[in-house]
Amino acid sequence: QKLLMSEARIEPLKDPSNYLPKSVSSSFILERDDKEQTVPLFHSILSPEKSQTAIINVGGSIWALDWCPLDPSQSDCNFLAVSVNKTLDQVHLLHEKDTSKNIIQVWSVPLINNSYIMSCPRLEFGIAHEYGTVWDLRWCPSPNPPFVGLLAGAFGDGKIRVYKVPHPSFLGLSDFHSPTERLITQEPVLEFGVEDSLFFRVRWSRDKEHQNLLGATQNGTICVWNLHSQDVSDGGGLIFKGRGQSSSQVGGVEWCQESKLLFGVCNYDGLLILWDIRNPFQSLFHIKIGSLVCYDLQWYHKSMMVASDDGLHIIDLLTETHQKLILHTGSILGVDVSLLSGFATTCSSDGKTKVISLKCVAKNFRRSANSAQIITQTRIQDNILRVSQEPRDEELMSSKAPRLVRNELDSPLIAGHRTRWNPNLDYCSWIASGGGSGLLHLSCFSEIRKTPARRGRVPNAEKPKTTTPKKKGTPKKKTQKAADDELEKDVDGEADTGATKVDAEESVPAAAAVVVETPKRGRRKKTVVDDETPKELPKRSRTRTKKFSIPLVGEESLPEVVDETPKKNKRRRKPDNVDQPDSDPDATPKKKQTTKKTRQC
Repeated sequence: QKLLMSEARIEPLKDPSNYLPKSVSSSFILERDDKEQTVPLFHSILSPEKSQTAIINVGGSIWALDWCPLDPSQSDCNFLAVSVNKTLDQVHLLHEKDTSKNIIQVWSVPLINNSYIMSCPRLEFGIAHEYGTVWDLRWCPSPNPPFVGLLAGAFGDGKIRVYKVPHPSFLGLSDFHSPTERLITQEPVLEFGVEDSLFFRVRWSRDKEHQNLLGATQNGTICVWNLHSQDVSDGGGLIFKGRGQSSSQVGGVEWCQESKLLFGVCNYDGLLILWDIRNPFQSLFHIKIGSLVCYDLQWYHKSMMVASDDGLHIIDLLTETHQKLILHTGSILGVDVSLLSGFATTCSSDGKTKVISLKCVAKNFRRSANSAQIITQTRIQDNILRVSQEPRDEELMSSKAPRLVRNELDSPLIAGHRTRWNPNLDYCSWIASGGGSGLLHLSCFSEIRKTPARRGRVPNAEKPKTTTPKKKGTPKKKTQKAADDELEKDVDGEADTGATKVDAEESVPAAAAVVVETPKRGRRKKTVVDDETPKELPKRSRTRTKKFSIPLVGEESLPEVVDETPKKNKRRRKPDNVDQPDSDPDATPKKKQTTKKTRQC
């Protein structure tokens, strides 16, 4: 709330030409039409059937992408933040600062639930800055009406900045302005930085207030700031700073879903580290996944999913198991998990974006699973791609299968860098993905609409087996007296209606059989009487005769039951009125206090 109350000057940009991407248009061929199509800069096209897919030309290779969480009262339109390079072939060095001019694009996508897109996505405005390429963008998980929200980014100059993004209705940018004229300049409300470090990743904490902001650098340093600190506006509030066992580039970082104090980090040297913000000097544990590069990290309950060169690694912290799933023929550069839908999506350097069910993670890959391939990009000429957006089911390979060997390296133009699920419940089937081609793909995974999930629940996870508790005791059985009473009531009822006793006896057929339970101890046996009229049986006594009874003092006719089982350190009980010469024979015997002992029959 303090960040939203802070003032941020917003002004229109006078000379936007230096901030825009250099590419003017993008050409590609859709596989279903087999016709070459050209999309101008900051424009989009929809699929001709059902409008379940859209392709947007953002102008450069995509390196930062995220959906904005919506407020239930203002869920008419979805917003998407994108940041790109100014050219398709631009190369950056990890240890060098970048202070070039660039923009953060804010797109509006009019989605209709989990079905289709109502109209073409529109570029609402762009936030111009001189901080270089944006490597990561993350919206604050809590919506902040009437603003679009708080947007944190890791910039090329090595710092983390937080913007208070206004709603497009407040800016007064009409439809008469061209997309290249909808640029504004805005000052960030927060700015963080560390000496000799360039931040590459940023994450908001998962608690309700989202009071902590996590940042990772190119040399392995991890920092956490408390946004509720008093000196946070001056760049203070640093509560955690650690490096751990690795000093290489951080590929991915993410907060744990089960605890607001834990977070995981994966590095380019193949090391996976688990941290606790209360101890910046020593990590909880670290695992060497391999000698390959780890690019991204996501949590699935108590398991970590790591995207690397040789596949998707799943590390379960409870069972301490490590599984590997081979999805692509190239390196997996991005992974995202949606707990609302129960699916995960991956993008790779081979130009494919795939969706897998989290059931295989819950089953620990004990049975085969399938993946759906939703986007495929292949290169035909220098700047022309063949794009396929039709879902295709593929069988996954287990960790024992050999890794596929490529004869030629994949082109950077078809590589997929980022993929994100929509975090809103009503639109959780939509995926946004993009990469080196400068084309942003919006796809609706229709399988999610068939099996909708509740909020915070994975539909494919195993349900715990519930057993109904058994009732104590056994149901009471009817006694012979109760059976006789019921029979008399039936006869009396027929007599009241005008029938005589003879009529009641004649109403019973001759072949009828009357079932009566005999009053015997143990299992009750049934006797069948084939007479025409039921005979009167002796009433059963309510008192049960036990084989052995406990006598009272003074009853000499009944023998006393003594436990004759030999036991250690236990004496036999003496009979009553023995070895008592002083007792008066005429006096009435007194009851002796008996103790509870186990008696065997």
